[in-house]
Amino acid sequence: QILDATFKLLHQLPFNEVVVPTITALASTSTATFYRYFSDLDEAFLELSIRAGKDIADLEDFLQEIWPEPQIRDYALRFVNAHVNIVRVHRPIIHLRNFIADRGDDAFEKVRTRSAQAIILGIARQINRSNLELHDDAVDSAKCKAAVLFTGMERLAIQLSVPQSASLQDTMGLIAAQADILGDVICATGMKSINIVFDQAR
Repeated sequence: QILDATFKLLHQLPFNEVVVPTITALASTSTATFYRYFSDLDEAFLELSIRAGKDIADLEDFLQEIWPEPQIRDYALRFVNAHVNIVRVHRPIIHLRNFIADRGDDAFEKVRTRSAQAIILGIARQINRSNLELHDDAVDSAKCKAAVLFTGMERLAIQLSVPQSASLQDTMGLIAAQADILGDVICATGMKSINIVFDQAR
């Protein structure tokens, strides 16, 4: 109840106005009960960050299988749409998580890294495709590209989740553009692999 109330208030108020008495009033409990479970507000925010991270990590299901070459852009669009929808649900806590992590809080930084890691590795697999056996540094290169892509995806998704931040048409256009960028990176790496194999065969 306390976490649900905190989650609801973060969607309604600036995070600096979300305080323990307001949370406990909404949760129909006492301040003493809050402190029985959490030492401070940040601990409650951290638990909500972990929940958000688990939902984001579930997107790994989109990345388990290598996307078929002719349908890469379709798969990319579905993946980006799913990511935006999840971020829309958790936007205030993701924004808060990143803010606290950027201040140097190790616990929040670990949660941020852990929630992104599975997705970054999944995107890296899509980027790498058949390139793995051809270059020793292929995986590291793919991870770097995936990390840059995911960071941009998350920032865009947070921005699009702000009410009235963009029209529906603009939102759809930005999501399509993000999917195109992801698809372009994957397709470009796939073509490079084909060219290397062709050159080696010659």
